[in-house]
Amino acid sequence: MFFSNNNNSPEYKKVIDYVYDKIEDGNLTIGSKLPTERAISEELSISRNSTREALKTLECMGLITRKQGSGNYISADMKNNLREMINVMLLINSISKEDVCSFRRFVEKTTCEAIINKPKDAEWFKKMYELLSETNDYSDMKRASEADREFHFRLIDAVDNAFLSMIMYAVTDVYRKWIEDVIARIDEDAKLQLAKAHRGILDGLYDKDMEKCNQYINLHYNIIEEYLREWEDYGMSKNKNNYADVNDNENTICNKKTTSNEETVSNKKYKAVIFDLDGTLLDTLNDLASSVNYALSTYNMPLRTIDEVRRFVGNGIEMLIRRAVPPFTSDELTEKVFAVFKEHYKEHCADTTKAYDGINELLNLLKKSGLKIAVVSNKADFAVRSLCDDYFNGIFDYVVGERANIKKKPAPDSVNEVLRYFNIDASKAVYVGDSDVDVDTARNANMDCIGVAWGFRGYDFLKEHGADMIINEPHEIISLINK
Repeated sequence: MFFSNNNNSPEYKKVIDYVYDKIEDGNLTIGSKLPTERAISEELSISRNSTREALKTLECMGLITRKQGSGNYISADMKNNLREMINVMLLINSISKEDVCSFRRFVEKTTCEAIINKPKDAEWFKKMYELLSETNDYSDMKRASEADREFHFRLIDAVDNAFLSMIMYAVTDVYRKWIEDVIARIDEDAKLQLAKAHRGILDGLYDKDMEKCNQYINLHYNIIEEYLREWEDYGMSKNKNNYADVNDNENTICNKKTTSNEETVSNKKYKAVIFDLDGTLLDTLNDLASSVNYALSTYNMPLRTIDEVRRFVGNGIEMLIRRAVPPFTSDELTEKVFAVFKEHYKEHCADTTKAYDGINELLNLLKKSGLKIAVVSNKADFAVRSLCDDYFNGIFDYVVGERANIKKKPAPDSVNEVLRYFNIDASKAVYVGDSDVDVDTARNANMDCIGVAWGFRGYDFLKEHGADMIINEPHEIISLINK
């Protein structure tokens, strides 16, 4: 019992006890209509004014909702009450914006940990990755803000914990007003960092990697808090030239100033270089062939040579297996071979794989010159991200592999996702690849293409299929970009 209901209690407390008793007895549940003020006052032998005072108190507590002309209903909408309490505490300076942000950061980490411990299905991840394209599309700032809100609310809902959700929704409702101001005013570099943070959080959940989630949650909230502090200190009148980044200490904010290299890149023809992975950056052929033959041997099918596998790659791993199995193999059996291949390749995708000579040096030079760099591959997304992390230590600004919700190359969808992420036009980017699929991808995306002769197809093949430029060594890319 919340209050003691006796004859010495103030009359309004008797009403509150009355409502609690009805709830405890099961006579009132969420959505139930309360008796009228007159009925309550007559039953309890108290004044109508006392009854009205008690009902207003219960409304402020969030326990009931008043509907004009209809009456009072049990709502248990404590979120609104908690939100207003937070707003009042901010107003009277008993807490600060930094306190709210710090709590929001902490609870988001708790939320992600709960999702990892009780993972979501493939359909949930598919919808979340689809939402990312809207979250990261800052050409429509209103929609970007709404999508950002939806992204974080979906994380909350995924936990399926009513108490945590109530707290998160209340805090987030307060926090959202600041986020919308930030998104409306941040510079292009910070927008890229926010987009990177959203992708990183979701990738961390997909990989069940809490360390990765924490890293990108820190990146997200460091950016927001840095802007909030600057605007409060300078009355939101100072232009933003730095963005917050994250390091191993989650409480540290590092400011990255705009460099002369970034100013120089604005004078160049290209602002971004997008790479294919297999046959362009990495020599993955032996590991692909090994997993293909492992899957084929599992079902007593003829094995394939390295040159055969070389011809089969380029249109994704599913097509690789369809080409590798004997003609007229049933779809059902092909799917079984494909499943074995995926499991084997997931564990063995880096056994003999290596970066081509000069690639790491090239990537470092491109980054130092201020260019954005990305990878777009038809290889499975999990493998693309794993290989890029293992061989290139997170140097890429964006990485896209084959996913259920995006069309594979040569469709331009994955390249267009990168362009939206970078917020640049196709004319300001160049695609680098080793196959006809890459040439067609660049053509379909209305961007230039550089073919690499060291890959799986060779110089003559690329020339025949219309590559704009063909190079024999990685360092030649620098001179082409600087033209």
